[in-house]
Amino acid sequence: MAPHKEAFIAKWTESLTNVLISLLVEEIKKGNRPTCTYNKVGWNNIHVEFNKQTELHYNVVQLKNRVNKLKKQYSSFKKLLSQSGFGWDNVNKTVTVEESSVWDSHIKDNVEWAKFKNDGFPQYPDLCIVFGDTYATGVYTSRNAEENAEEYVVSDEEDNGVSGDNGGGDTIGDAEESNENDVDTGVPASDATPTSVREKHKLNRTPNSKRRRKSNNHELGITMKAIQEMIKSRTVKSTSDSITSEAPPPVAPPPVDPYSIAVVVAVLNGMSDLEQNLYNKAVNQACLNATWREAFMVALPERRRGLIECLA
Repeated sequence: MAPHKEAFIAKWTESLTNVLISLLVEEIKKGNRPTCTYNKVGWNNIHVEFNKQTELHYNVVQLKNRVNKLKKQYSSFKKLLSQSGFGWDNVNKTVTVEESSVWDSHIKDNVEWAKFKNDGFPQYPDLCIVFGDTYATGVYTSRNAEENAEEYVVSDEEDNGVSGDNGGGDTIGDAEESNENDVDTGVPASDATPTSVREKHKLNRTPNSKRRRKSNNHELGITMKAIQEMIKSRTVKSTSDSITSEAPPPVAPPPVDPYSIAVVVAVLNGMSDLEQNLYNKAVNQACLNATWREAFMVALPERRRGLIECLA
């Protein structure tokens, strides 16, 4: 016969909730949520550190159940802020409204919003980090909460926190007045509690197409980085080879055409007594007639003025 498992109630106060949220944020900063879900190291750190700080013995399933409830509160609060007339004061961590009367009609249709009117939602900025939203903080996040929020418990049935270990324990949670009616029941687990089957088999709700795109983008990024490194190494090697190798022999400049336009113009510039109109005609003729340029250059210097005057 299977051993009897004595259930206990995991009661959540605001201070316990704040400890859990701070640990969730800390593991993101450590890089233990590389995708939209925490890895095993992250969850183990959260589990161990939470029980260490609170001196309780909550198991991982109970912590994940609490995160699911926080996700529902977070989504409800985001819906509230999306209503006309509502805003968020990030300094005082409270909801702002244009007129106080706007609360009445909205609370009538959404009773759970009454809590936000009375108590605000101080955990909202940190939950934006946990659930991957940039709305309130803009750090450690990349997508909105609906895309990145993790569904921590796979089963849709009621989960009492039993993780399959042989632990048993006393009722926990009476030491501090609970601010909420949310409770998780289960068996206390030590820090070394083996991971349950339900914890191991988490449901990845990311659509297949998105997973493929993420995988393809990751592979493309690795390929591009490898290509860049290869180009960089070849460039360094080529530069090194060029420095160490002997310099090539100097290239001889091309021969100067003695009858080019530039040579003729240089001679004309040296004829300081040449009138401007004759200079202009000579330059024009040099540009149009290669034969004239050659004749002009081979003529004696004292005969060149006569060639120019003939152009008139």
